Amino acid sequence: MIETETKEILSRLEKIENLLFKKETVKEWYNIKEAAEYLNISVSTCRRLVDRGLIKKSLGIGKIQIPRDSLINYKKLTLN
Repeated sequence: MIETETKEILSRLEKIENLLFKKETVKEWYNIKEAAEYLNISVSTCRRLVDRGLIKKSLGIGKIQIPRDSLINYKKLTLN
């Protein structure tokens, strides 16, 4: 369990470093693959979460778009 938490912390630190030093912009909308990467889960798991309504979505031009706020909320729920 500690190893999993350590990996999660390192992943978050890496994202923070990318934002600070590479000046990447924060996306407001993610496709399924990007959302899965953001949550560190598989694409199929991400699709199931969307289908179950655990992650909110919006359909745009035939493609699923997921708001960043929905991903943040899901992460908060799973950390508690």
